[in-house]
Amino acid sequence: MAKKQGITRREIDLQFRFGSTVRERRLRLGISQEELGSRAGLHRTYITDIERGARNISLKSVARLSKALEVSMGSLFETSTGSALGGAGARRRSNGGASARTARSAAPS
Repeated sequence: MAKKQGITRREIDLQFRFGSTVRERRLRLGISQEELGSRAGLHRTYITDIERGARNISLKSVARLSKALEVSMGSLFETSTGSALGGAGARRRSNGGASARTARSAAPS
């Protein structure tokens, strides 16, 4: 199954790994999902869905979780080995600014 409701398998995997990191950090603090939800201003069932990888959460929620878990936002995007969640196969898309240069050169002077 390559897509589920318009979401790619890679995106689902990213959500799952992010959720696993949140769960790991929560357990290190020794707090329940309910306590994490209370600290972050999020509902317990939403925390459950995040940890299961069932939610594609907003940056606002990531910020709330990082504060509640007493870690940086960036650390929530790292695995327990310290590598980025995107993994070795993740590539940054960059055209070196070519599109901006192309747009400027195509514009009438």
